[in-house]
Amino acid sequence: FQTYTTWVLQANYMNLNIGSYQIPADQLQTLNPLFDILLIPILNHIIFPILRKLNFRLTSMQRMVVGMLCAALSFTVTGLLQQQIDKNPINEDGTGGVNVFWQIPQWFLVSCAEVLFSVAGLEYAYAEAPKNMKSALQGLWFFCVGIGNLLVAVLETFHLENCSKSCQFYSYSSLMFIFTIIFIIITYLVPQSQNTIKPTRVDANPRVINIRKSVLIQNNS
Repeated sequence: FQTYTTWVLQANYMNLNIGSYQIPADQLQTLNPLFDILLIPILNHIIFPILRKLNFRLTSMQRMVVGMLCAALSFTVTGLLQQQIDKNPINEDGTGGVNVFWQIPQWFLVSCAEVLFSVAGLEYAYAEAPKNMKSALQGLWFFCVGIGNLLVAVLETFHLENCSKSCQFYSYSSLMFIFTIIFIIITYLVPQSQNTIKPTRVDANPRVINIRKSVLIQNNS
């Protein structure tokens, strides 16, 4: 996960001081589970009910698309922030430069991406899979996550030395936007009857509640 590697390294080149106290660079990642915990009830009990009252029901795949867009935007914001860090480096004593709290928007966006994409994706896989394939499809989901991490490792290995950090972040963002467009095309190929999850079928199922918890644990481990 780039959020727990390059984002932490990015924080090392930012102003970590709050008065006389210096925040450890790796502590900003605690915002991720905090935002996850806050966003799930806000979305389920406020945002989605309001959208339903407006006769605008997001299907699981549509929520996944929004999540993918949030992930892509988070790396776009990271690239913009990196450009400002390069223009305004910190002093030797750690003062000056860009304040580390400017990382909060990208952490918020990636948390939105996790809540919308991961939860909706596993709900969809669980609800639509045959009874004897539910566990297998969930395992396939995490296998795809592993493939994604492997792809990132390969890309990091072949990054050109003269490619700036902001360029790397923009490259990841561009890839995410490209795959989001591909996924949108796929959603139109899926029959509408399979593209919608009935709330009573998923939300009331204790198994799905456990899936939601396991998603957040997996994403933050």
